[in-house]
Amino acid sequence: ENSIKESKKIDKNPLIFLFFFCPIFIIVLFFSYPFWVIDKEYGILQGVDSAYNLTQQHGWQVVLFFGSVIGINLLGALALGVGLLVTVPWTMIAMAGLYKSLTGEGSVEATHES
Repeated sequence: ENSIKESKKIDKNPLIFLFFFCPIFIIVLFFSYPFWVIDKEYGILQGVDSAYNLTQQHGWQVVLFFGSVIGINLLGALALGVGLLVTVPWTMIAMAGLYKSLTGEGSVEATHES
């Protein structure tokens, strides 16, 4: 009976990988796609290619960024979901800042006119 339960646990592992880790991997790999299309006015294929190349050049920075973002959003979800009202917009702004930083366009700062 225990061996049957163990075999069911083993059978579920590929499904967990397929439905959880693969989408996260794809999101991380192509996170900058919309920024390339909007900011540089690239086409679909050129945007995907540029997003892939950017992630390949700065892989560990992107992985660490998304690791921290996932952790922050999980903490937001633990606060009865209300924290997500803060963490999700922060995540979007932080992704734009990461894109600007990795493309060498400088930091995202507010400009003040006197």
